Amino acid sequence: MNKPKGSLLWLLGWAGMLTPLAIDMYLPAMPSMAVSLAVAEHWIQLSLSLFVAGFALGQLLLGPLSDSFGRKPFMLIGMLGFALSSLLIAFSSSVESLLFWRLIQGLFAAGPAVLIAAILRDQVQQNEFARMMSLVTLVLVLAPLVAPLLGTLVILLWQDWHWIFMVLAVNAFICLLVMAWLLPESLSKDKRQPLNLSASFADFGQLLTTMGSLKYILLGSLPFASMFIFLTLGSFVYIGHFGLSELQFSLLFAANVLALMLMTWINSRLVRRFGAKQMLTFGLWAQLGLGLIMLLGALLAGYLIGGVLWLAVPLALFVGMVSFIGANALACLYEQTKVMPGTVASLAGASRFALGGVIGLLVSLLAVQGPSVMALAMLCCPLASLLILYLLPERQLRAQNA
Repeated sequence: MNKPKGSLLWLLGWAGMLTPLAIDMYLPAMPSMAVSLAVAEHWIQLSLSLFVAGFALGQLLLGPLSDSFGRKPFMLIGMLGFALSSLLIAFSSSVESLLFWRLIQGLFAAGPAVLIAAILRDQVQQNEFARMMSLVTLVLVLAPLVAPLLGTLVILLWQDWHWIFMVLAVNAFICLLVMAWLLPESLSKDKRQPLNLSASFADFGQLLTTMGSLKYILLGSLPFASMFIFLTLGSFVYIGHFGLSELQFSLLFAANVLALMLMTWINSRLVRRFGAKQMLTFGLWAQLGLGLIMLLGALLAGYLIGGVLWLAVPLALFVGMVSFIGANALACLYEQTKVMPGTVASLAGASRFALGGVIGLLVSLLAVQGPSVMALAMLCCPLASLLILYLLPERQLRAQNA
């Protein structure tokens, strides 16, 4: 297997930016969108859950298709559909239109997201894969770092949230053209398998019913679910509860992304020395400890000098552990199975976003959505992960079609 070139990692990182941009760029605008469309806040929160639902469904389909026909065609189809649906959202004037096209946008966003992991797994083995995914993530997290700031800038310049989705459409069209020109096909024809969606869904069933693979699917999904709790409630807690401006919220959100970058860099430096499983275990315990500090900060923020920072600082570090845990969980999952990488990546990605979307939807329906409720809900995720880590056994799956 050849080591991926640095230019390929940057290219994959750019493609991967589409999803975090679509999720994070409109977060500062969510309260004002509810006012603009004259709907309750939970309808705008639902737009995030529907995007995630479409994203999860798309991954289940596009991963197996790429195992049969190659990675590049579905990378390009995904970006084209994402660009067109973003454009249609930009012209939406009702919440019904917004919700429908957000679902479609998520469906097509799945292409670039799921195929990044498959392209890398075509070329490298476990610990090197974890390192490469960490390096791609370093590029990818530039998107959530600047996304809320870009969204705030758009609001300040045009006073209209529709322009946020226009910017998303233009970026996707440019990325599409560059990908069509520069992206190589990583899956050679001799390694492709005949299209058999029933077999692919049978592989999904095997992955979900084999303890070893199910274990790492859940360990990769629960940390993402904790992040979606913040994405769903964060702007309403920071802006609504603490009274911060959109710009202040964007800056605190950027701190979360800087923490993601830091933890990703640390993982890329240490994973070859200690192995993916040991790094995963450390990450889960660290996130649990940070979650306890975060909950304490949420309870005391109103009584201490510094206010919201008592919540925001441990929360940023807590969120930072998500990328640390996710890359190692996926690397461990690949070692549990010989199922085709595209199928594994699609199920792992779909599980992360499906669980995140469901939990995000549930917390959006809570009657109370204050800082302590958000922190407690987030804390439950690493607690559940550690129970799974130590209680579920491991058993490798060997697919007959491997």
